[in-house]
Amino acid sequence: MMRSLSLSILCLATQIATSQTAVFGDYNFEEGGYALVALRLQAEENSLADSMDYWYVDDVAVLNELKEEWVFDTPGKMYACGYHYEIVLTKDGIPLKYFHLNINCNEIVCDRDYFYFDAEKLRKFKTKVNKPKSVEKNFETPQEARTYRNTILKNPNILMVEAPLWARFDGSFEFNYYCKNPDVCLGNWKAFDELFREELLNYYPDEDFELELKGGSGHNIHLEVICNKNLGQLYKLHGRDVSKNPWIPYRDIYMTSWWKAK
Repeated sequence: MMRSLSLSILCLATQIATSQTAVFGDYNFEEGGYALVALRLQAEENSLADSMDYWYVDDVAVLNELKEEWVFDTPGKMYACGYHYEIVLTKDGIPLKYFHLNINCNEIVCDRDYFYFDAEKLRKFKTKVNKPKSVEKNFETPQEARTYRNTILKNPNILMVEAPLWARFDGSFEFNYYCKNPDVCLGNWKAFDELFREELLNYYPDEDFELELKGGSGHNIHLEVICNKNLGQLYKLHGRDVSKNPWIPYRDIYMTSWWKAK
């Protein structure tokens, strides 16, 4: 199964001596419970990626080898092309950090850092990785999905199950927002998110939510507020009409989990 690349690329890159970057940072693999899960993405063909396909490592010795080997100091070309792999560092089945790899372009991307990647840094581990098993499930409600997710996270053979927004929230609503300063709303999303969050929490201090930009131009932007039902019914700021822009509960939830080979 091929997996699309999210625009969001997350990975902690820890700076060490001589301006080198260790992509696995200071994680202590000796603690146990860690795994590296590589998901094949929809990128151009590559003989190494095609032969390895999906893979994982949970052996502490091999993880430490990777930690020592995957240290970089040569800048690459950020977003030069698509990626062959999304590689996820997990602990006890929960994703910790993400990074992305394109072998043809010799590129590894970590957050805003990007480095030249020699394919030998992957090829030498080809015989030391295992093939994961994927399990796909559908659920009618977030509650059912959460119950299943919490159960499988207790299984010692779980490699990864992601924590999407339905793990925290029951649904969302959308509305059009008039932005007085487009340079902030569209030009500096982080700053806008902080301002919006501060204002909302002044009115609804006990509510949790996430904000997503769905589109827009100029002074008019379209927002999605991901939250639970209570905030969805209470929120009437910025001219939002609850009857026209109702809170909609999540339905038909799809979940993929990744498991160790038996």
